[in-house]
Amino acid sequence: MAFYHSFAMPPQPVEPWEGILDTRTNGPDCTQSGILLTEPVTGQEDCLYLNVYTPKMGKLEPLDVMFWIHGGGWQSGTGSSNTYGPQYLLDKDIILVTINYRLGPLGFLSTGDSVCPGNNGFKDQVFALRWVQENIEAFGGDPNSITIFGESAGGASVEYHMLSPLSKGLFHRGISESGCSLNLCTFSPNSTTRYQTETLAKLLNCSSESSKEIIECLKEKDAATLFEKSSVFMEWNIDPMIPFKPVVETQPGENDEPFLIEEPLQTLLSNYDGLLPWMTGFLSSDGGFLSAIVYNKERLVEELNARFDEIIPMAMYFRETASKSELKNIAQQIRSFYFGNQPISKENARALTNMYTDAFFISGMNTAVKLHARRKAPVYYFEFDYRGTNSYSSVFGDPTTDYGVCHLDELMYLFPQNHFFPGSEMSLEDEQMIDTMTTLWTNFAIYGNPTPENSEFETWNSVSSCTSPEYAQITHEGLKMVKDLLNERTEFWSKLPHKARIPSSFKEELNIMSPFSIKINI
Repeated sequence: MAFYHSFAMPPQPVEPWEGILDTRTNGPDCTQSGILLTEPVTGQEDCLYLNVYTPKMGKLEPLDVMFWIHGGGWQSGTGSSNTYGPQYLLDKDIILVTINYRLGPLGFLSTGDSVCPGNNGFKDQVFALRWVQENIEAFGGDPNSITIFGESAGGASVEYHMLSPLSKGLFHRGISESGCSLNLCTFSPNSTTRYQTETLAKLLNCSSESSKEIIECLKEKDAATLFEKSSVFMEWNIDPMIPFKPVVETQPGENDEPFLIEEPLQTLLSNYDGLLPWMTGFLSSDGGFLSAIVYNKERLVEELNARFDEIIPMAMYFRETASKSELKNIAQQIRSFYFGNQPISKENARALTNMYTDAFFISGMNTAVKLHARRKAPVYYFEFDYRGTNSYSSVFGDPTTDYGVCHLDELMYLFPQNHFFPGSEMSLEDEQMIDTMTTLWTNFAIYGNPTPENSEFETWNSVSSCTSPEYAQITHEGLKMVKDLLNERTEFWSKLPHKARIPSSFKEELNIMSPFSIKINI
């Protein structure tokens, strides 16, 4: 696959070739600058490649397919075998596909109209799914059994595909790890998107009078420059995270099918019948990566203590969902709930991690699970709570502190992560967790159930009630079913005025009375 310009038409099929194409090396990564937006810009625009990994060819029956969508805040990441190799999953007799897609302003910039509607990165993913549908049989795969799975922004992408008419019929199940469409940082109102596009244009000396002038000017700019200038949108540390995000395409472009026609919450509240079996969950200390970044710089700790009432509403997008008069009160409620009268310090690092975990992961995911559970398609909910030999908290800046099971940590048990932890050896418990994770994940891909009949694990029940959803805890002891998800913490977020990242236009339709009750007025 290939495309020809950052803001051009949707991706186009690759030109046919003669002879044998040598595909034993990874294609180039897409242009990116890393989640901190401070690293050098890497990658290139000719980047839309996918990798297909198969066990030995010649199987009598076609194999189930797992299609991986990488995370990285829609601004960094890759489908490369250096990060997402097939060694663990192929042991379970499936076919693995990993992909690249456009990132940052090249993938998610929008003018809010037909000139550049947005969601280019999602359309790349759809294009890759179509390719798999049309070609996977040649690799021994079953086009009628495709499971898409992803982590963080990749996990949110999975749910977006479930809600998009453009993706309908291209896959059959989804797995979202630490990401969903209702998380704080996974959707952008069109007004915010337009403001960011105009701001970027002004920084690059482009006219912002019309969308056409903006895009024509941006096309002439070097891709690396677009990413370098995007750091202006981070007001404190890396916040607000993810400058360019999914948007509603209110005016599709010429010859362009819209990916997202309404806000994800609106689709979930409607009688939409396209939802598929879904496995989703979070890590017990997902927010630990943010804590590690903060505690790695004393200046950030001091500033967060001094400016909490200003920083938190900005970082958690309350400015998009709450009135100005509510912002300070919301920030003070959060500080009191997690820290009481104590200053933020290394001594209460767990409190800061819990705050970030609840805000950016659990609150939105809990709402999404309850809404999915109203439909016929099963939902399997999980908490991953195993900290092994290594943790990504060391990668994010603090190798000396235990922040619990940090964001990305589960990836080590689905894919080899030698690129980030060179020379590190897995313990016996780590190897057991690899077998646990790959078995549960591939069971879902093959059977639509992580613990089918005769499974070695305790039965993982699907969510049977949106009022008190059961979930599976995955620990060093295996799997066990639990109810009443972090009662006090989820109840706190459900009662905040901003309603867990729910825009004011939907507050009357979705009234979360308690963490385990949903009142729907449609």
